[in-house]
Amino acid sequence: MTHAVAVSAGVRRHNGFLPDRPKTVEYFRGTGATTDAVERFAEYYKAQGLLGMPQKGDIDYSQDLELDLSSIKPSVAGPKRPQDRIDLDKVSARSRGFSARR
Repeated sequence: MTHAVAVSAGVRRHNGFLPDRPKTVEYFRGTGATTDAVERFAEYYKAQGLLGMPQKGDIDYSQDLELDLSSIKPSVAGPKRPQDRIDLDKVSARSRGFSARR
């Protein structure tokens, strides 16, 4: 099961695909699925090359990006105007400003 994930809610053009990981198999096992079903699930995705993350060099990407995750700030944005993103540490102050105007 490769999951399509919307990176930014409401922005359909920013989608990605995440392969299943061994934790997905463990989750499936925890749902009460039979041992046979879990094994077939895992074997199918292994055979298709969809279980686990590809290693560097396994895929010929058109562009490699490096991203310093410490530079990413948690934020919120509405689905109608995702460009109006608000840093999480400023949400409280912005909310007080909205309610004061009413």
